[in-house]
Amino acid sequence: MPPGPVLITAPRYRSPPAPPVYPPRAIELEITGTVTVRARVSPDGMTGETLVWRSSGHTLLDHAALAAVRRWAFEPATVEGRRVEAWVEVPVHFRLN
Repeated sequence: MPPGPVLITAPRYRSPPAPPVYPPRAIELEITGTVTVRARVSPDGMTGETLVWRSSGHTLLDHAALAAVRRWAFEPATVEGRRVEAWVEVPVHFRLN
């Protein structure tokens, strides 16, 4: 087994993730962007620590992305058939239509 949590860049979800809440001020200012978030997922699938891995360049969007990912439920990672702790990396997109 590798030391420390593995990194999953194409995570599976227990249920479809709810879209992030677009900050009203960011909408007013027409701010868009993508935030890459890393979340530590326990062997039971619970999301623990979350951090901005790549910022959108806008604090409003970064904070909204972290809040969204904290609510998402991931499938636990497995190594050799055993559930293990893992980091999942997900992009969170903010686009205006």
